[in-house]
Amino acid sequence: MRNILLLIGFLIIPILASAKYYKSTVIYRSGETSEVLVKFPLSTTGKNLIIKKSEKDHSERIDRNKILFIKLQLNDASNTYYFITGQIGYFRKNEEFQRLGLAKRQSFSLLKKAYDEILVSEAGIKYAIKGRKGKEKVVIIFEQGMYGLYLSKPNDSILVSINTPGFKTRTMLKRAQKYLFPNCSSLENDLKNLRFKNDKDLYELLEKNLNCN
Repeated sequence: MRNILLLIGFLIIPILASAKYYKSTVIYRSGETSEVLVKFPLSTTGKNLIIKKSEKDHSERIDRNKILFIKLQLNDASNTYYFITGQIGYFRKNEEFQRLGLAKRQSFSLLKKAYDEILVSEAGIKYAIKGRKGKEKVVIIFEQGMYGLYLSKPNDSILVSINTPGFKTRTMLKRAQKYLFPNCSSLENDLKNLRFKNDKDLYELLEKNLNCN
């Protein structure tokens, strides 16, 4: 079962009004780690991450390009969420990586599933926290029609979109083969025989081809 609510339109306004700081762990690309308070909703746009070192401190801004990921724990640490960073884009027909949006700016993406060599994360324009029946959960806010998944490699700095408008998921994966599955000669045949009806189909494809790496 998915823990994430996907919201559009009329649900966005009340969530955006409830900005709040949550205790989080920020892991930087330099290897440094810091325990801070991160402001939510967490936007995928903008140059900086807004934090506080404590409730009494003034807010500070951190260049998101320096961040590897953020770890957030809710409900007395019974639920853990990871927000990974990277430049969003896709591989073109000539296998060059094409960045989407601001070329030098990294975006946040909510980790959905992690394998040893591949990370699967969910796209959104903001990630908010919503409480219900005494429990809190992360809520993805997205524009209608933009829901999608990213694939990436641990500790890398790009997020490969496999749901780029105008292209089939099969096409996006085929073009990204050398980056994601450089040693899998059977991937092309697997793509031809697979129908992407839901996320489970993608996971089956990934699990079958991970051993190639």
